[in-house]
Amino acid sequence: MLELQATPGDTSITRANAQLAHYDKLIFISANAVQFGFDTLDSTALNKQQFACVGQQTANALSQQGYTDILQPEQDFSSEGLLNLSAFQDVKAQRILIVRGKGGRELLKQELEQRGAKVDYLECYRRLLPQIDYSPLRHHIRQQSVDVISCSSNQALEHLLLAAPEPQLFNIAFLPISTAMATKAKQAGFNHIINTANNASDAAILESLYHFAANNHWERHERQRPE
Repeated sequence: MLELQATPGDTSITRANAQLAHYDKLIFISANAVQFGFDTLDSTALNKQQFACVGQQTANALSQQGYTDILQPEQDFSSEGLLNLSAFQDVKAQRILIVRGKGGRELLKQELEQRGAKVDYLECYRRLLPQIDYSPLRHHIRQQSVDVISCSSNQALEHLLLAAPEPQLFNIAFLPISTAMATKAKQAGFNHIINTANNASDAAILESLYHFAANNHWERHERQRPE
């Protein structure tokens, strides 16, 4: 549901690099933000900044770039989890750069600014809906031959709704990876939302699927399929 495209000419990149040495913290929203961000960041200005991220995959991507002292939530891999860390409680007068794709939630920036920080974005890529043939996906949805749908991001969910606007879509169980995604799926019209995974890791998603099956929801969904 996502095609990623670099935005080398984005004005946020130029502004961020001009001030890079003056930031106290750099927050990377995703592993993709690490990949595209380091393609655009002026590495000579990276010295004393504290790096932070939301999830383990992003931390692993930063580790591959040579950074291991990373601020990250232990369980709640979300903006809320990051904001709960002690390092982000008193950020008055700090300068913080959020490295991300274009668009997305504003919660992190808004809350940090309320706590007294000056926050900028570096938007180094955009998420596009891939131009591919979605008819096989629509067919599977109409036939209800899919038991569960999960999306890796809110943008992926938005693209799914655009690519497969079949009424049967909302009868398929949906597994969100965050409370924000669960809310978005409910507003979109999904009738059966599985308990939110603790985070976006494979292990957390598999645990939610296990509980879904163990509670007989899987068998009930099977019986609802058309002959």
